[in-house]
Amino acid sequence: MKPVSSKLREIDGTVGSTSLLIGVSLKASEWSSLPILLLSIVLISGCGKQGASQSDAPSLKPQATSIRSDEYAVYSALLKHLDKEDNKEEGLRRFIVRDSTQHPLDACIPVEVFRRNNQVMTSNWQQAINDLKEKQGISFRLSEHFDFQNSYAFIADNKFNTITDTSNKDGFLAFRQEHPDIRCIVSFSRVGFDGDKLKAVVYSESWCGPLSGTGDYYTLTLVGGFWKIDKNLNCWVS
Repeated sequence: MKPVSSKLREIDGTVGSTSLLIGVSLKASEWSSLPILLLSIVLISGCGKQGASQSDAPSLKPQATSIRSDEYAVYSALLKHLDKEDNKEEGLRRFIVRDSTQHPLDACIPVEVFRRNNQVMTSNWQQAINDLKEKQGISFRLSEHFDFQNSYAFIADNKFNTITDTSNKDGFLAFRQEHPDIRCIVSFSRVGFDGDKLKAVVYSESWCGPLSGTGDYYTLTLVGGFWKIDKNLNCWVS
């Protein structure tokens, strides 16, 4: 399914790689010394590696280069949940998704949000929150990997910022007039998992009007191979 709109941008995330090529220029008279030079380089390199292994430098976790399939499975479960919870007005069928992952609002501190919503902070949820914190420093482009049967489209951040700008009171209304079939604009953070990959935490915002928005953490549990919403933990409402 690939919704088409002249005003909405659909972007696949791509990651580029950079390689560094180092060249060595030798005079003709120096070619006879090349084996010795190469041997010296190997010995120096070996010593450097040995010294590094004995140092106290911390080992860095490899950074992901794209959104993983297990995160898309959580996003899909959340879209289905929102689809059921949302009061469908006739003609409003399509969700609009921000085309990149978003950092949770700074004021939405997970421990405090859990406490206000009477959610017990177990070790599993703490692991999932810690995993989310490690991931949320980098924003990734989203692509059409949602397991969601209803129509949706992506919106770029600059377009979203324009229509939700508080100084532009008619921005959202004008956007609705251009796209009368939309229901809400939603955004997703990265997804945090516990160590067993059985619990997940994700932050999501929904904007359904100029003064109709909400920001929530969602807790999910993997049951029979499918992610199920445990609870939505509200942080803010407008």
